[in-house]
Amino acid sequence: MGIGRREFLRLTSLALVGLTIDPLKAVAINDNAYVNKKLGILFYKPQNWGFISVKDFGKLKSEQIIGGGLGLTTEEIWNELGNPICIVTKYCQDKPEYKRVFSPTITLNITPKKELEDLGIEKFEEVLE
Repeated sequence: MGIGRREFLRLTSLALVGLTIDPLKAVAINDNAYVNKKLGILFYKPQNWGFISVKDFGKLKSEQIIGGGLGLTTEEIWNELGNPICIVTKYCQDKPEYKRVFSPTITLNITPKKELEDLGIEKFEEVLE
């Protein structure tokens, strides 16, 4: 399953054309392309959306409005969700006109394989089901 190392490197090269990359850096972003060399992930965000910096995750968490009715505390919800490795949003909260405006967001989380094995999940297809 997957595209293979050679094809990933080829696509990564195309995505990062014109960008000077520190070879020791695991993550690179170029326009709409996100590349995580350590995890072997490459994707393109929607046009006119923005990447949220990892350093801003904590601030965003503290400002997040979470409704009641779930029977969980805010801390329990964040523990369940974990820390994302990448967030893409339509309306960046850095701009005053978007403050407190609902923004569609794509969040990329990674679950270690060991955690899935502990749940008895052995194949990726089982996760999809």
